[in-house]
Amino acid sequence: MPFFGRVPPQLGNLSKLHYLDLSPSTDAIPFPWEWGDPKLYSTDISWLSNLPLEYHNMAYVNLSRIVDWSQVVNGIPSLKVLRLPGCSLTSANQSIPHLNVTDLEELELLGNYFDHSVTSCWFWNLTSLQYLDLSGTNLYVNGGLLNLANNRLEGELPQCFEPRRVNTLILSNNMLSGNLQTILDTYTELCILDLAWNNFTGTIPEAIAKFTRLSHLNLAGNSISGALPQNWSTLMGMQQGVFQVMADNNANMSVTMKGQERYYYDLATYDMVSIDLSSNYLTGGIPEELASLGGVINLNLSRNHLTGKIPSMIGVMRSLESLDLSENNLYGELQQSLSNLAYLSYLDLSYNNLTGTIPSGVQLDTIYAQNPFMYDGNNDLCGHPLQKNCFQINEPNNGDHKRDELDSNVLSFFFGLCVGFVFGVWVVVCFMLFNESCRVSYILIFDT
Repeated sequence: MPFFGRVPPQLGNLSKLHYLDLSPSTDAIPFPWEWGDPKLYSTDISWLSNLPLEYHNMAYVNLSRIVDWSQVVNGIPSLKVLRLPGCSLTSANQSIPHLNVTDLEELELLGNYFDHSVTSCWFWNLTSLQYLDLSGTNLYVNGGLLNLANNRLEGELPQCFEPRRVNTLILSNNMLSGNLQTILDTYTELCILDLAWNNFTGTIPEAIAKFTRLSHLNLAGNSISGALPQNWSTLMGMQQGVFQVMADNNANMSVTMKGQERYYYDLATYDMVSIDLSSNYLTGGIPEELASLGGVINLNLSRNHLTGKIPSMIGVMRSLESLDLSENNLYGELQQSLSNLAYLSYLDLSYNNLTGTIPSGVQLDTIYAQNPFMYDGNNDLCGHPLQKNCFQINEPNNGDHKRDELDSNVLSFFFGLCVGFVFGVWVVVCFMLFNESCRVSYILIFDT
């Protein structure tokens, strides 16, 4: 039987209450477009702070007059599950200096018309949160920036705001999952995409070429697989001399560059032209067209399964300051054009199958002095600054050559001796078989 009227505040006297469910029965819950006026309402829920609640459900109770609902919730430190769908709440844009609901695991707010920036919501600081439903809340992105980095968000990213407004999407260091293709199909106006250290899967599609304003791509630490797309030249945001004016200058993000994590804030974020695809399962070769992105400052493809040679035009990436191709299966000789990268201050090519002479150049010598491990794990690399002479690899040792020649002569001698012996025995045997007098004389000699 459905209840009507005001929720009695006397419920706050139940000092041992751990479980409170005021939602209508499952059969009575209407579809979102049929909610209409809720049967129950409340103008004051401060009494909830008197209860040691762990589970609280006020689904479809009219709370439109409650403006401090988040502060009330914060006064229930024992709370683990909170369900407030369809409650006519008007805002989640409250400031809570100190969070007490540190055990809250599930928060359901669908169907409340918040109509403000998603990033201003108080609940993003809840580190214990495992389930969050914001569908139908009309939250939007302020200035095109959506930064939900460094939380404990799980599952697929909910569609609780207008994706066409987003040009900066930073979701790094969470536990989000889903297919990369879905993200790219949803957010079509991206300039910055940072999904690092999540559980995203799929391949990098050729359609990445349509993101002409993209200046920062970070997919590190996911489960992205397959080959790299071939078409990169259309990414004008990564071309040298192209500056993208952004609508919002309050972004901040971390970038793994020059072997360490660095933080960038405000407009400096948009100047950091970077591609980081490290720690994935990428296969195949590095496309030559990748080298056409002359504005890229940081290129990190390390810890994948890439094969083939380093692009021959790598030297035209004149803005490159950090290049990390370590822990792949790259082979072939190093390009002399590497020494043309005047701004390069960090290089790591370790643990590949690279061969041949290391390019000469003061720039590369300086980098080696700072990172003497940059060529490790490439056993057939030689030349300065390594303590391995290329002559020793390419030419046989003189002592070994003489030893091999001596062994060959000895073998030839014994082989000739054996052949001569066998031939001599056969000559004697054949002579005796066909000469009767010799055969008789030979028998007489043994008889005596």
